[in-house]
Amino acid sequence: MQGVKEQERRQFPRVQKRIMVKIDDKPGLLLDISRGGMRISSSVEPVKKEVSIKLQAADRMLSIFGEVRWVDRKYSVQNLKDIGINLIAAEVPFFRYLDRILPERELY
Repeated sequence: MQGVKEQERRQFPRVQKRIMVKIDDKPGLLLDISRGGMRISSSVEPVKKEVSIKLQAADRMLSIFGEVRWVDRKYSVQNLKDIGINLIAAEVPFFRYLDRILPERELY
């Protein structure tokens, strides 16, 4: 869980959301999301700093490009890693998707 200081540093607070995603074509679980980034849990740690993320939203696959900011290696049976990703670029439909899922106070 994010500490208070970490949340205060964020320009856009994150909203908890659970969606299966692909991070560089490897499976992951989106844990939270905002206009500025997201946190994904995966058993596979990205090998490069810039990553491609794909998520299914309704009838469309959305593509997002981001930069890995941090990796928290959990010690668990599943050997999962939480990955903090800063948004670099995304298609317009991704932002429309965010408009639907984020609280109004976070839109702008």
